[in-house]
Amino acid sequence: MIATFKARLGLLLTTLVMGSALVISGVSGYLAANQHAGLVTRAEIELAHQALLTDLRLSRFTSEPRSTLLQRVYSTLRTRGCTYIGLADDDSSWIVRVGVATDPAFFPIRVEPDPNERVEMLKSGVHARLVAAMPGSGRPGRGARLNSKRSPVRREGAKFVVMELISGDGTEVLARASRDLALALTSAFILITTSVVFWHLSDASEKAGQHMAKERARNALQLEKDRQLKVLGQMSAVLGHELRNPLASLKGHAQLLLEKLEANLRAHYGLRTIVADAELLESLTEQILEFAKTGAVRPEPTAIERLLADVVKSERFGVVEVAIDKRISSWSIDRQQVAKALANLLRNARQATPKGDPLHLSARPDQGLLLLEVSDNGEGIAQDSIDSVFDPFVTTRIEGTGLGLAFVRRVVEAHGGSASARNDAGGGGRNI
Repeated sequence: MIATFKARLGLLLTTLVMGSALVISGVSGYLAANQHAGLVTRAEIELAHQALLTDLRLSRFTSEPRSTLLQRVYSTLRTRGCTYIGLADDDSSWIVRVGVATDPAFFPIRVEPDPNERVEMLKSGVHARLVAAMPGSGRPGRGARLNSKRSPVRREGAKFVVMELISGDGTEVLARASRDLALALTSAFILITTSVVFWHLSDASEKAGQHMAKERARNALQLEKDRQLKVLGQMSAVLGHELRNPLASLKGHAQLLLEKLEANLRAHYGLRTIVADAELLESLTEQILEFAKTGAVRPEPTAIERLLADVVKSERFGVVEVAIDKRISSWSIDRQQVAKALANLLRNARQATPKGDPLHLSARPDQGLLLLEVSDNGEGIAQDSIDSVFDPFVTTRIEGTGLGLAFVRRVVEAHGGSASARNDAGGGGRNI
């Protein structure tokens, strides 16, 4: 079992490590792809910026209006992912704008002197904004503002250029990395889930196997007990029959001699002893025969309240407190056999209870079965005897035969139930 547990634990840890490696690999790949997409986007927007500046320089030799020129350049650069181009003058007024900006009221504009710092990433490595000063316009101050409320077209020279671009190549790289990350996470989830499910299934299978092994052992033990009881019952029947006739003859002749001899003779005392011992042996023989005959039961609807009342009145058990659950009125049982079994339990309880203390007899339903309990306030059952108290010929009393509780168990098991005994926390025993 320990080896199996270690094997399952090793498999679980291996799959956890593999799943973690897949997750780390997927996340690392996605982060690297995001960084690569950012570099590609920066390069593309810089190239688009250079293309725009080239066209603006060439426009000095033509009479093409700047708005027309910017629209033409935008149409060309849009195939490269450009989404917005704007030109502004030095007093923060837009000269001309084309396309759709992420933030149309974008101001103030900050123009960094370092070309590497003039590109701002707007979204996940594929959407960028470039803000740069126009060549030959002088170095503008930091934090120059563009007033979007001014007229959209002015004739003065442009001082700033603003561009936005969504990289197609960067988007493709990022999309591929996202798919790889999703695949890695899904694979890790499936791997770890499968491992956990396998752990639970194998654990459940192992427990089921252990339970089945215990059940087989218990069934084998029960079969062996049943076989022993059967042999014991057959032997008891033969022994009882063989003893009954000689005992009856012995007792009868002793009683005849008692009637013929004078009462003052010394032999008279010996004959009375013989008769008393013969009667004791007859009682033992009857118990043996009764135990041997216990087997098949004949269940029939029986009024439980009446049954318990008759059992209590059948012998001098003293004070017996009876409690019956109102949910039961009748039950299908062998009335005669169950009555004898309850009488045996009450007799044992009375022998173990201080004189004058009450006994307790109760009946209630329990998971579709009838639960009958007899309890007392005595010293309880010795711990080393609880497991064997229902075995034949097991008794702690000198004059006992040890067949009373064995008879109880045979009757209960013949009804499809089980008999058990325990000690109450406050003292006394309880037979169920």
